[in-house]
Amino acid sequence: MAESPVEERMLDSVVSALKEYYKGLGASVNDGEGYLDFIVENSVGITRVRIGFIAARSGDPFSYLGRAYAAWKDGIVDKVVVIVPDNVVVRKTLSRYGFVEAVATSELETFLAGMKTPVDESAHHMYLEPDLTVEEVRQLAEKHRGWIIKKGDFLGALLVYIQLYCFDVDWHAIDYVSEVLEHTTATLCFDSVTGSVVYFDEGLRVSGDWQGLAQLSEEAIMVLKRVSELGEASIAELREELGGEIGVDSIVEVLVGKRLLEPSGVDIFTLSEPPLNASGFEQEIMKRFSRNIREGKPECEFMVNPRANIYNIIRILSAYGSVRSRKTIYYPLIVMVYRRQVRDRNIEVTILVDGMTRNRVAEIEELLGESPAVADIDTFIERIKSGDREVIICRSEQEG
Repeated sequence: MAESPVEERMLDSVVSALKEYYKGLGASVNDGEGYLDFIVENSVGITRVRIGFIAARSGDPFSYLGRAYAAWKDGIVDKVVVIVPDNVVVRKTLSRYGFVEAVATSELETFLAGMKTPVDESAHHMYLEPDLTVEEVRQLAEKHRGWIIKKGDFLGALLVYIQLYCFDVDWHAIDYVSEVLEHTTATLCFDSVTGSVVYFDEGLRVSGDWQGLAQLSEEAIMVLKRVSELGEASIAELREELGGEIGVDSIVEVLVGKRLLEPSGVDIFTLSEPPLNASGFEQEIMKRFSRNIREGKPECEFMVNPRANIYNIIRILSAYGSVRSRKTIYYPLIVMVYRRQVRDRNIEVTILVDGMTRNRVAEIEELLGESPAVADIDTFIERIKSGDREVIICRSEQEG
């Protein structure tokens, strides 16, 4: 059931983190006996409770149901929790029985993240280190003033990094005429704040397709995955399978608006084509900035905090194919702050400049300005205003 190598590793990481979580609570965590992957045992008052866990990796859901029933019937555990992928039908099938509970991998990942239990630190990290001097940043500040801040004062600039999540995907598509499953391998990158597809065109740009995937609800991802499993699905089918508690109509409307689904008939929907025209980002920066690429994470205190759930993006991509691997790229941006007088008031204007191409990136400004990252931008502005240096290029010796 785990649909890709990345999901397999995420499942392994979730299981390991879950064991550590229970150990931290003082529970006894042991390897399973035949039917189970591991068993958690702890005292609740005067009662000793034993819970078995099964990580559903492949096979028919009824095979896990059989294993859970056997462990419960033999008295090995009091209850069994099956960790399953985000397959609505599997979860509903398993949850009909009192001795077993189905929990989605994504729910555990979110829970463990909230408990500060590390999950999946295996991704490859790299960053781009721009060739910038303080004087060059000052020159850029004059170049990018524009007519709105033509007469304003330049307060300062700060080099910051935004994380981009890049996924190598084996994309699947069915040619219904020849009835052949076609494969295409390509890499898509997403910003780590809103979960929008980004690409490179003389700077960091935002694709018109697949924007704001981090905003998708759990129910929306469930609908998307189910349409993927069925090939195409009608509103009536989805209502029947998912139950009346989920607003299928409004969810489908959202998915169509984000260009994840498209109509294939009257009230019938299928997956949209992925925006593979944006898939050359990593190759382009490798070609253009090979000497600026560094392994690992940048030693920089100024970061745009990631807010998009990586696992949710993986789940969305898995509806379209198999996620083979992922990496995190730290991309440099320059935050520039100006002050201009409007009547009797001073207002501050902030612009973002691409740290590699030195072009203004208005799309990124708009993307982050309408997201929770605006709090980070405000922090950067305050740092510039309160600092004793006009330009800060991370921890470079050339800070000025």
